[in-house]
Amino acid sequence: MTLHAKIDNDTARPFLKRLEKSTPAARQVIGKSAAITFQRHFRKLNSSRHRTAARHHFYGRAANATSWFVQGDNVIIRIAQEGIAQRFYGGRIKPKHGKCLTIPTRRAVGKRAREFNDLQLIWRKGKKTGYLARIEGGALRVYFWLTPEVNQKADKSVLPTDSTVYDRINQSLDAHYDRLEKKQ
Repeated sequence: MTLHAKIDNDTARPFLKRLEKSTPAARQVIGKSAAITFQRHFRKLNSSRHRTAARHHFYGRAANATSWFVQGDNVIIRIAQEGIAQRFYGGRIKPKHGKCLTIPTRRAVGKRAREFNDLQLIWRKGKKTGYLARIEGGALRVYFWLTPEVNQKADKSVLPTDSTVYDRINQSLDAHYDRLEKKQ
């Protein structure tokens, strides 16, 4: 899934005019600055949204998977982390194989249901959901919740705001142009 950002012309007009005059060196500054802004945002989300017991580090991996490159007059920011667009836009998630999604509990974080050979399938009476569990020490321990689908709400806070990105790029461009003026 590709993530596209829409830029509001009224908000971005001064910024876009500045970009029209950008040199290849300025585009390098823009790319690096924007990528760092995304990475910092993801790292902040990683520390604020992840429980210590669940060590997914989804947003930390997104930060590490963020890169940039210049293509002609364009600066492209790439986030090669599966699931970022899903979280940003939201939508229905269905299993690719099988009838149910397996959603891990804290006991199974980072593992797949097929890695276990001793889990019992338990369906909830009258429901389309169930769980995979085993008995440990006389108690039933759930490892995975089973559901035919989930509908994830869109979360626009997954990405930094346009104004945050513009501000950071403008600060970096100001510093870049100041360095150039001092050299002259």
